[in-house]
Amino acid sequence: MNDIDCKILISRIEELANERGLSLTTVFVESGAGKNFKSNLRIAKPSLGKITLIANYLDTTPEYLIGETDIKEKPSEDGELENNMVKFIGLGKLLHTGRNT
Repeated sequence: MNDIDCKILISRIEELANERGLSLTTVFVESGAGKNFKSNLRIAKPSLGKITLIANYLDTTPEYLIGETDIKEKPSEDGELENNMVKFIGLGKLLHTGRNT
């Protein structure tokens, strides 16, 4: 797993926002990530918490937003949840260390 590409992150957030007729500011504020989320990316990588807030608001996964998968939809609540939780923990480690674990 590589470090997060903020261009992919913003591109995917913009794509989903446009599909829903929302502005980026609306997504950032209403998700709880904060209205300055995009500008803050210039000085620091985003936290897992903020990526998750945005993903939940846009009804997708953090993995989709960071480009780790091309599947936009959240997995069903049945058998896929445990498998994706393992991936999510790996994402947290990536964001914390900024390198492969």
